[in-house]
Parts: sequence; structure tokens; C-alpha cells
Amino acid sequence: HRMIRVSDACYSAMQSRTDFYPSITITLEDGTILRLGPEDCTISGNTVIDGAAANTVPLGVAVCKMVSLSLMNEDDRFSDYDFYGAEIVLNAMYPITTSRTETIYIGRFRVVTPETRGTVITITAADLMYKADRPYTSALPFPTTARQVINEICATLGYTAPGTFANQDFAIKTKPEGVSYRQVIGGVAGLAGGNAYITRYGGLAITGYDMSPIDEARSRVDDLSTLPPCHILQQWMQSPTVDTDDITITGIRAEVDQDQYVMSGEDGYVLVIDNPVIKGREQVAVDRIGAIINGLTFRQFSGNYIGYPIADFMDPAIVIDRKGNMYRSFLTDIKYTFAGPTELSNSAEPVIRNQNRSYSTGTRTIRRMREYTDGRISAYDLEVQNIANIMSLGLGLYMYKMENEDGSAYYVMGNHDTLESSDVRWMITGGAIAVSHDYGETWVAGVTAAGTAAVEVLSAVGINADWIRTGSLVIM
Repeated sequence: HRMIRVSDACYSAMQSRTDFYPSITITLEDGTILRLGPEDCTISGNTVIDGAAANTVPLGVAVCKMVSLSLMNEDDRFSDYDFYGAEIVLNAMYPITTSRTETIYIGRFRVVTPETRGTVITITAADLMYKADRPYTSALPFPTTARQVINEICATLGYTAPGTFANQDFAIKTKPEGVSYRQVIGGVAGLAGGNAYITRYGGLAITGYDMSPIDEARSRVDDLSTLPPCHILQQWMQSPTVDTDDITITGIRAEVDQDQYVMSGEDGYVLVIDNPVIKGREQVAVDRIGAIINGLTFRQFSGNYIGYPIADFMDPAIVIDRKGNMYRSFLTDIKYTFAGPTELSNSAEPVIRNQNRSYSTGTRTIRRMREYTDGRISAYDLEVQNIANIMSLGLGLYMYKMENEDGSAYYVMGNHDTLESSDVRWMITGGAIAVSHDYGETWVAGVTAAGTAAVEVLSAVGINADWIRTGSLVIM
């Protein structure tokens, strides 16, 4: 899941105060760089919006995270700048102590609509999912696999391709027509029993629902001094609305022709999907999706919370009401406001309404934005570009020295102020350098002293056979 990691010291301090402030770097299309802080922004009106905004259980949605910034312009300090097409890097800064400030990287965004001007300039920007708002084209021979479709889309739009996802071997029978890249991305994500989004570092991710962190977090609801594995939403929730009953998904249904449906599961709480990549194989698709998502149980809720910039779409959460009752849920919609409350919700349709009508979980409710025509680049160039973007952020590390019995030492660098809270770790030994992004449980990439390199997925040069971008498939 996507829950943004912060240090334990930061999370503990957040329980008593949430005075985050924005740090903004804007690169205009002419190359001008503006570095802005809270003194350049209005007190209110600076928001980050993440979620499906669909009033359903999101399934097959390609989400675009949006930011809105309100800049002070009473003295005309920004009047000579054209923000349209500018790139924005946004961080939330948090003063843990008078001498230490934590940086929470929110993401990289593009201004896709003209700004509104006056004594306050309002800028709206979107993450890289905006590039998928254009008609879908493909040079692949169909039938082909969902994996190959996603690889081609990533090469076309300039995304780093996602790792392995469920049903990536699904055979797409015919080329989707009359749809956008985003609808195709969402369709493939729906096959995986989940949704798609752009990571904070610019890669495309396809993720299913994972409620397992909730069970681990239940024993930690009384101790919020360390970051739990999922969100624990309790005493700070203002005017919460929690549904009276759990929701359990019982079936997946898809339309084949007008008034003709196929289904996996049983009546009850049924998701009716509109998926452009399953045409001609609807029964196979709903059977595969149902095997993943049928039985998912959660509680619908909504409310305002403390300033909380670490929530992401699809994150699992424990919701605790005033009586101490705990409910399993996940986040479908988040609106974070600097110097204001955070709106959090699971906006799934209540059971009684779901039983009385059908709805689409397609991606058509997602707001359309400016279409950019970006040139196709090689996979290698894409990987280099992505690394350069991440390096430009200058995200810091803490170094820890580990003593060996013979008096020598090796070093571990973590992304937080304690090694225990560092999910990203680099280890330097006399024989190799390696990196982990799961607290050191696994080491997914590295270079030995002899110059041998090992990486998780060699997408840049297509060595892994699952990643080959051409070829055809015969449906059996």
C-alpha cells in the first residue's frame, strides 16, 4: 500500500500538533525557477486532492492526484510569470523541534489549466497521470497480454513501468477503440483487482486491495508513538459518519451486450464493471477479478481529521468511533489542506443502494485535463530520466555504522532518523552496495565490488522475458 512513511519522531509529534507548511519549487516553461515558502501562500486554499471521487468501491480507476496552490500577489510579485505548463515539486515541511524539520515529499506535478489571476493567483496542477488523457493508440498485434499493453503505454507516455501485477497474463482479445490511455490503464488495473496511480517518484503503479496491515495495527491503537502499518483514525476525527453495517463484496458483473451480463460470485453487494480490455472475454475476466476481490469486507465512513499529509488513495485504515469500536476500512478520497483539516472518507455506496441499482466502476468520472503530446522515448532513456528526477529531489539519508567482530565496519543508510523506522535502506560493505525498500527484509538491487549488477526488474533493456514489448498471443 502507499501510506507515506515518516519518522517515528515526526509521527509521535503529529499526535499533538500538525503545523505543516508548504515548500514549493516551480520550474516555468522558460526555465525560470521559483522557490516558494509559506510567506508566498495564502493561509488557506493550498490543497492536495487524491482519490477516485466516484461514490463507489473503486475498481479499475486510474487516479490523478491534484494540487491547488493560492499565491499572494497583492504586490504583483508573480504578475510577470506564466505558470501554464510549469512543473511543481511540493513538499510538506514539519518542524519536529526548534532545530529539526522533517521533509515529506508530496510529489511532482504539472500545471495543466491556466491560472486565475488577481490579488491571489490560483494554480492547479496534476501528477503525471494527466499524460494519459488522450486517445489510445497501439502498434501491438492483438491478441496480446495485459502486461504487454501496459509496457507499451509506459514507453509511449514516459512512465516507469509497474512491477508484477495480478492477471498480467490475461489475453486482451481486441484492441480497445474509442477510449483514452487512462481508461486502458484503469481497465488493466481492474483486471488486477485494484486501481492504478502514479507514485510520488513518477512511476506507474497497479495495486490491489491489501487489508492485512489492519490486523497488525490493531494491537497498536493505544500507542501512537511509532508509525503503524496502516492509518489509525480515532480521537481527532471531527463529525465522523460511520455506516451502521460492514460491506462485503459478493460478486463482479460485466455487461456483454445490452441487457446481457456475466457474473462471478453471488447477489448481494455486486460491482458492475465497465472495462474496455475485457471485450469478448467477459466471463473469464469477471471470474479472475472475483477470485481476488469477492469477500473483501470494510466499513464506509467520512469525516474531517487533523492535518494529515501521509494518507494516500487505497491505504488501509482502522476507524475508531467515540465508543471505542474499531472498523476495517480503506481510503477512497483524501483532501489535505495546509493549515486546515484533512477530509478522509471511504465513499463506497451503502449496501441498500447497491442492491437496487447498477453503476460503472470505469474511469470516466475522472476529470479530463490538457492533452500533452509527448514524443516516444526509449525505455533506457526513460529509466535515466526517472533516476535524474529522483536525484534532483535531494532526499536525505542518515548513516549508521555497524561494527564487525574483527574491528571492521559496514554502513547502513536509512531515510529516517532511526534505522528501525527507515523503510528505504542502503547497505555498504566491502563486497557490495545494496538497497532495500521494505526495512531490510529483502535487498532488491545492488552492485558487487567486482562490478556485477543485480536489479529487481531490468525494464530498461527488457531482459526479463515477461517484459518483452512485442509479439502476439494465441487464445486457447
